Amino acid sequence: MALDTPRAGRLVRSVIFREIVHASADYERELELRQTVLRTPLGLRISPADTAGEEAQRHFGLFAGDDSLVACVIAVPMAGGTVKIRQMAVAPEHRGQGHGKSILLAAERTMCGEGFT
Repeated sequence: MALDTPRAGRLVRSVIFREIVHASADYERELELRQTVLRTPLGLRISPADTAGEEAQRHFGLFAGDDSLVACVIAVPMAGGTVKIRQMAVAPEHRGQGHGKSILLAAERTMCGEGFT
């Protein structure tokens, strides 16, 4: 799904929202983005223990026109039909353009469309 990301009332760039398949090339790019944004600043590395069980979770990404990964987020289906959001990251060069809000809204719309609250 194509999304237009507004910034201060004007269009900055059009991005594509799509699900990321676990263990795919996009998933590897997601891991790289999560490492860069969420782990490296803390002096940590993503380990197999950190990614255990991710095959049962929903991974979403925002992709630029050149297919580079702009942002990612994981939605974890929980008991009672709810969803927990985790590991959201926006590439440093794409921050401040509304991509974080866009990916959260698109992920929420997707999960609600599947009956989650």
